[in-house]
Amino acid sequence: MNEWQKFYKHIEHCWIRGIFALIFLILAFESHAGTFSGSFAVLASVNNNCAIAAGDFIGTYDPFNPTAFTGSQNFVVQCTLGTVYNVRLNPGLHGPDVNHRALSDGTHLLTYTAYRDSGHTLHWGQTDGVDTLDSTGTGVTQTFAVYGLIPAGQVVPPGTYTDTLTLTVNF
Repeated sequence: MNEWQKFYKHIEHCWIRGIFALIFLILAFESHAGTFSGSFAVLASVNNNCAIAAGDFIGTYDPFNPTAFTGSQNFVVQCTLGTVYNVRLNPGLHGPDVNHRALSDGTHLLTYTAYRDSGHTLHWGQTDGVDTLDSTGTGVTQTFAVYGLIPAGQVVPPGTYTDTLTLTVNF
């Protein structure tokens, strides 16, 4: 075999090897091409939660009126869906207990009572199962009322009488 024939065989051999290498690479990429899937968890925790909002209870008491002064004030509670809760109402700043609340002008007291019903039969207080309001959250605001009653015939001087009540939601 002469040099040209050797050279030609060498090129032919290299060319065949190149084609095989190219075919191998194509097959290698094709055999490794594909799809891999993985999964992961998506989690969110929803805690029991409640919020409460109330306005001021304002009225004018007439000491000469022979009937009690009554009024009401709405408040709203919003708790997460299914959250069992109760609402308590403290005695205020001037009353010794929830059955004997009082408004004060700084010197004199004007007694009153807070109720859970418009008929003024269910006192509103702080004892579970006795004088609190029990409910279950709906996820949207729920409206309730505090009904106040100032008994007639109280002898007090003119002035501004105030008290502060605190509504507490336990859940």
